Amino acid sequence: MMFAYDCISYIPGAFLIPFFIMLILCGVPLAYMEMAIGQYTHRGPLGAIGKLCPFFKGAGLATVVISYLFTTYYVIIITWSFYYMFSTFQSELPWTSCDQEWSSAQCWVNSTNATLPRSNDSRSPTEDFYIERVLERTSGIEDQGTIRWQLLLILLGCWVLIYLCIWKGPKSTGKAKRCVSAGGGGRGHFASVEVIVTTIQDHFGDLVKRYLRRKEVLVAVVCFVSFLCGLPNITQGGFWFFTLIDYYAAALSLMILAFFEVIGVTWFYGAGCLARDIRDMTGSGPNIFFVACWYLISPLLIFGIFIFSMIQYRPLSMAGYTYPVWAQVLGWIIALISVVCIPLGMLHAVYTAKGPNLLRVTSASIAP
Repeated sequence: MMFAYDCISYIPGAFLIPFFIMLILCGVPLAYMEMAIGQYTHRGPLGAIGKLCPFFKGAGLATVVISYLFTTYYVIIITWSFYYMFSTFQSELPWTSCDQEWSSAQCWVNSTNATLPRSNDSRSPTEDFYIERVLERTSGIEDQGTIRWQLLLILLGCWVLIYLCIWKGPKSTGKAKRCVSAGGGGRGHFASVEVIVTTIQDHFGDLVKRYLRRKEVLVAVVCFVSFLCGLPNITQGGFWFFTLIDYYAAALSLMILAFFEVIGVTWFYGAGCLARDIRDMTGSGPNIFFVACWYLISPLLIFGIFIFSMIQYRPLSMAGYTYPVWAQVLGWIIALISVVCIPLGMLHAVYTAKGPNLLRVTSASIAP
């Protein structure tokens, strides 16, 4: 969904060229690396990187945190999609004209206003329906308004559906998940929730058995908490909060996480060691292209993009609205929620390592 949004927001050629460059040089190699270390260590994100290089185990925890942030606000896009689907169950689509009860003064249709000039702030009935009907968007993040009860019911239904599809695990719900996620986006959302549930089970299994008893209860708790975290996104001012999270959590945090993850695995554990592990599992190692991307190309690209992003950083703005300072600070706090896991993991690795002096302790925290 976000890919389609970016294609519309930018000139297709200008967007697709850097997209495919990053896909080939970073996306595919890093996805291959993550699948390889997961298969080799037989652990989830929290334990896989820690087994190869304990010093960077915080990157695994950061992965889980970012997955949870994605889970809480990406479902909002699904909520909007369901609202559009339900809106089609009528004789005339509500976004084809400007004579609806919610239509704003900026709504403009070429066929009905052929003799009138189009103003700079005019918008199509489709855009007007999205802003005035689906979102009931306020003037800014300062004005949150009230909860959109239609979106609230749809959001609740989405989380109930997610719960029913994963509460028994992949074996018993494979067919259900195939039916509701054939397009691909739903599978990604199910996977994000399962990452969180699996991580909690793997590392806090005793507490889960003691207080929650069964996995079904754990899944229900995760889904319910995620539902509550999504409520700020479905108020009348929720669009501004959604954009804030998407900008800081999905862009800046991911670059920092990806950089430290690839550095920890390929520079400290070793790209050659990872290639050897893949060869032991599959009988053939990765080609030189993947090794070069892991060792040099991907880290340099990610680091360069991050530096240029910081140099060209401007206060977040959307639709002519500039976010206030307190909202910018809130965005950075949201970004740091996941990023701070990396230095905390480093400190924990050094603290728990054994050695006669600081140098030996640091070396022990890096060695697998």
